Amino acid sequence: MTEKVIEDFLNHKQAQGYSPLTVENYMSDLNIFRDFLFHLLQKSDFTIDLLQQVDDNILDKYLKQYPNLYTKSRKLASVKSFYKYLEDRELLKNVHVKKYQCKKPPEISPIKRSDFYTNEQIDRMELACDETKSPLRNKVVLNLARTTGMRPREIANTST
Repeated sequence: MTEKVIEDFLNHKQAQGYSPLTVENYMSDLNIFRDFLFHLLQKSDFTIDLLQQVDDNILDKYLKQYPNLYTKSRKLASVKSFYKYLEDRELLKNVHVKKYQCKKPPEISPIKRSDFYTNEQIDRMELACDETKSPLRNKVVLNLARTTGMRPREIANTST
């Protein structure tokens, strides 16, 4: 039953307008969390009762495997969002997950993120476009990166 709830949660996120990449990350995070619970609690069924057992100690163990604060924060956000969805649907109420906090990563400007291109990088790539098989297409893709702030992987997924 709970596997269906994950699917419903992901469909809910898509309906809210989350990008396919974000929904994919939620799916990955929840599958990893599910597998962690199976291993830790020696269970093989993903049920509401299993999710109810999650407490601060279990969350500490789960997040301990991620040394990077950004990854830790994202993994926790995925779990908390899933639990909030379950609570909103009156399927589960778990105060441990709701109140759990971990150290927040420092805020960084999108310009400093490594998964975005800078204007200078895009300018250099545009200069090289004329030597490619599809110069106009490549310039349009680069313009998309410059004007929308989309990450390269998101742009790559638009053509599939």
